[in-house]
Amino acid sequence: MKLLIKIYTRLFSILTILKFKLLYGSKFKCSFSARLCPSLKVTIRKKGKIIIGKKVSLRDYITLNVTGGTLTLEDQVFINDFSSLNCRDSILIKENARLGQGVKVYDSDHDYKKDIVDSYLNSPVQIGSYSWIGSDAIILRGSIVGNNSVVGAGAVVKANVPDNTLYVNKRTDKYITINRS
Repeated sequence: MKLLIKIYTRLFSILTILKFKLLYGSKFKCSFSARLCPSLKVTIRKKGKIIIGKKVSLRDYITLNVTGGTLTLEDQVFINDFSSLNCRDSILIKENARLGQGVKVYDSDHDYKKDIVDSYLNSPVQIGSYSWIGSDAIILRGSIVGNNSVVGAGAVVKANVPDNTLYVNKRTDKYITINRS
């Protein structure tokens, strides 16, 4: 029975990879050793690209949304259920990085100072090799998480986290008046 489940899982992973290769052509590059769940949602717009390395594992209900940028998942990256990566510039997740359930990664923010709805501020995001991002953490534009670092569950990162560091943050309420110019 275990062998049958393995074969079934592998077959659906290959079919998922083929589906996105056919749908997006050269904009979607993925090793056939990757394990992609059929519930994976991929959207590539404009000149966007997704590159997925060897033995990458993407669990259930993950969203990869790329609009004009490049999303790169190096070899043996693991992303757990219900995570979302939203790329307009560049998101690089280096080899053997692990993302827990519900992690969100954004390389852009809405430019709230402008009245234009589709105005964004973009900056690359990088998550280092052998790093671990805890469940429900949010990684914001311009952030770099160093190699071998851990981001605690529920943390919001808008910073550079040095190599070999545990990053946690406490939330406080702060109210800032918005002045639109």
